Amino acid sequence: MDLRELPPVDIGSCFKWKGVVEKTMTSLPRMDEYLSEEGFAELSLAWSEGGLKVHLSVESTFKGSFFPDVEKGDGLELFIDTRGVEEALVMHKYCHHFIFLPKEVDGIIGAEVTSFRGEDKHIPADPENFEVKTTFQRMGYTMEILIPEICLFGYDDRGEDPWIGFAFRLHRQGEKPMHFPVSSVDLKMEAHPALWARLQLI
Repeated sequence: MDLRELPPVDIGSCFKWKGVVEKTMTSLPRMDEYLSEEGFAELSLAWSEGGLKVHLSVESTFKGSFFPDVEKGDGLELFIDTRGVEEALVMHKYCHHFIFLPKEVDGIIGAEVTSFRGEDKHIPADPENFEVKTTFQRMGYTMEILIPEICLFGYDDRGEDPWIGFAFRLHRQGEKPMHFPVSSVDLKMEAHPALWARLQLI
């Protein structure tokens, strides 16, 4: 086989990303240049003993949301491993896959949709515990999301040197999604937590 016939691989998918998150909002880097995709949002993260806060600023007009088929419209998928297990090959009980929508769909604005393999699992978070506030502008929108500790299995016992695994996929209707830290075009990020960034909570 001629190697020139193989599809290109995004350089960002060849590296593991590590960083820090403070108790004040910490902006995550945009990976669009490395993942060969269009960047259209900024995401910041903050932590406290009470949970995780997410600030999302989207530079794209809201068109509509869908649930559970979040990929059909505008919506944010978050992937969190409360223990930050670096070499985790499958979704384990400390892993979470959340969906958050800019606007409610059938009463849902946030939900946990984690798919586990085997018996190493936790009870899904109660969507009533999420706090989501969206502010719409003419050319985009912002989302303020609070994921309380009660929705993050294992978050309350992280030890003295805490790390979490973290990734996101941001959808917009009719366009390709934006990712951090790896693209899901070549990799199934919801099944492989070892691909997620490791963030130290300082």
